Amino acid sequence: MKLKRMVGLIAIGMILTPEMAVIAAPVTDSKVRFSEGEVTGDIVRPDDADGELIVPQPEGEKPTGSLAITYAPSFDFGEKKISTKKETYFAKSMLFYDKKDIEKKNPKYMPSILAVEDARGSKAGWTVSVSASPFVGNTPETNQKILKNATITFEMGKQVYNTAESDSGLLVIDGLYDTHEADGDIVIGTTGTGANPAPSKDIITALEGHGAAGTRMVFNQFYSGTLSSDTPVVWTKDTLNTNVILTVPPSAGAEKNVQYTSDLTWELTAAPK
Repeated sequence: MKLKRMVGLIAIGMILTPEMAVIAAPVTDSKVRFSEGEVTGDIVRPDDADGELIVPQPEGEKPTGSLAITYAPSFDFGEKKISTKKETYFAKSMLFYDKKDIEKKNPKYMPSILAVEDARGSKAGWTVSVSASPFVGNTPETNQKILKNATITFEMGKQVYNTAESDSGLLVIDGLYDTHEADGDIVIGTTGTGANPAPSKDIITALEGHGAAGTRMVFNQFYSGTLSSDTPVVWTKDTLNTNVILTVPPSAGAEKNVQYTSDLTWELTAAPK
């Protein structure tokens, strides 16, 4: 009985106790300050829901600094028959491996990409431009051959993805990035010389306030991955990228059994232009 009474008194006491007053409410703060960072060189697969890291082939040199091109594409147009008329050829798919595929046993393919990393913390924007040297070939006799008047064209419809925009990884272009398609396709000449190189062409600009973290531009308007479609288009080693075109006129003077190569120079400017 004594136990029951005690419990009853405690219960009554709790009900009658007035609301407790707040004695003090200290205000403190948490701080963080950032300085300019370093690029990582990691490349996220564009338009992929899981944000998988990839290793495009061929691999380039690991970049340094706070703003850098982390991957610039090479284009392979394959082996073609000599023609007596103007011909256009499409670039092969880009070979890549998932970064976790250490032994490179599972090759994958997609359209070629350009990747830029910006860790400056200034939101100043940037521009990438490209120029091309003449297509030069060397025969077994070491005589230099030139593929005259050839051009490389990047057709309209390039796609841009960024890891720092509000919809991380989704397609972002309008008002944020300029892919310089206002005048149509971008044509890169290859007729310059060392003393008088062909002019460069702007390929992509991150406008002021954009381009932070990782940006990837896909040179194809039809590419779709896991963010764009429930059934992404599967690219294989035989899929040609119809948005990257090599044009060879009959005046090019192509010779059989000669491998012609043009060097592409990708320039990154630390501001929009």
